[in-house]
Amino acid sequence: KDHSEELMRELVNDAGGDDAITPTLFRKSDSVRQNSKMDTYALKAWCLYVLAEARCLELENKYKPGIVDEDFLRSIAKLSTQPDGPLKAKDNLHRNGIALIYAPHLPKTYLDGAAMITKEGVPAIGMTIRYDRIDNFWFCLLHELAHVGWHLKDSTDYFVDDLSLVDSNYSEDWAKENEADALAQNALIPEQLWARFNDWRSVSADKIMSLANEAEVHPAVVAGRYRRETRNFRKFKELLGNNQVRKHLEHSR
Repeated sequence: KDHSEELMRELVNDAGGDDAITPTLFRKSDSVRQNSKMDTYALKAWCLYVLAEARCLELENKYKPGIVDEDFLRSIAKLSTQPDGPLKAKDNLHRNGIALIYAPHLPKTYLDGAAMITKEGVPAIGMTIRYDRIDNFWFCLLHELAHVGWHLKDSTDYFVDDLSLVDSNYSEDWAKENEADALAQNALIPEQLWARFNDWRSVSADKIMSLANEAEVHPAVVAGRYRRETRNFRKFKELLGNNQVRKHLEHSR
């Protein structure tokens, strides 16, 4: 126990001190996209790690509020077509003063990603890549970027997301989550394109490839959205890009 407390104190110091992270984050009722089974102690350690790593980075430029808009999201989404797209996205964000941190999934955190701000004002996106798939990575990244651009105001704002959770009632508490979902989806596949392919009764791999080519994104992005919207998770597993993300980020800073 003493060793665990010592490690936690080191994390707190590296993350910016006792005021680096708001205690309200760790009350499950305060974040609508936290899994009810989440271990709040593990969540705290994970978030502190993200903040500490973000503070270690020497970013090329200072983040300019307003730079993350729909055009910016779209430009990041198009990097998904590159073989090393995750690394290119990370480099792009770092050039714009946004820290992207790969922080492995801890037991009982049930996390895909999070968005927060260091005490110095650096937006930090943490990603667990617990599902090492191309489709999951790009949706999660764009979702957290939407939080950075639209919802993060200061270091008291945090968003921690288990993206498998959805709001069936579209309640007021979920407004920001729903908005981030919509912004991410539209950045990856513009709605006018998706609307033309909304009859999935004759879905095929060729149809998915055609839409991906027109949207200028990786086919996994289209296959992933199809699976989410139809809840048919048996289809197109071979298009999802399994084991194609973590290898780009686990040894980079």
